[in-house]
Amino acid sequence: MGTTINWRLAQEMGYIKNTLDNAEQLAGHFKREAEILKIPFEIRRINNQKLFIDVGGCETLGFDFKFMTEWEKEAGDGFGYENETLKDYKVQDHTGEHYEKYPEQKLVWASGFCKTQFIGNIAEHKWVAELIRAVAGRCKIAEVNDEGDYYHTGNLNDAEVAIESLGKMINGLGKQLQGLGYENTQIIKGGETKIKNMKK
Repeated sequence: MGTTINWRLAQEMGYIKNTLDNAEQLAGHFKREAEILKIPFEIRRINNQKLFIDVGGCETLGFDFKFMTEWEKEAGDGFGYENETLKDYKVQDHTGEHYEKYPEQKLVWASGFCKTQFIGNIAEHKWVAELIRAVAGRCKIAEVNDEGDYYHTGNLNDAEVAIESLGKMINGLGKQLQGLGYENTQIIKGGETKIKNMKK
């Protein structure tokens, strides 16, 4: 529950390394900005197909490109969110003589989401959106949804409004649950929303 940015991406295998190299370089720039603002920022490049970035109070931003068949194998683990989001795009299986000769043209897929509801600085939402844009902008297929609207409008005030309004809803729901005898449980986790809309 709370403001998130989610994505579904496909890129040719031969371009994944360069695509993630570009995002990693941008993340390095944002990390220097984060150090000035005293916002925790960690970049983890696992391999040529995996890049994970921890930005302040956001959930981990992760790009993990896999072949469609790998997503299908993981669907049975009970956590098939990514597989469910990708099934609409299974237009071809990329097998046959052409792809045996040119395996770098096979599509690999990444899908996920990053919650920004409990960030301490609106710059964190911007950095996450711009890192997703850096990857999505180079992909062959890209679908991105920003519940804070910044990704599409470029206006950080849109993200502030979304985060503040969802924060009020979450806090209100938490108060209602407390009144029902849930005072000593952790039904709603994540802390208080800190971002407030500066334009009233």
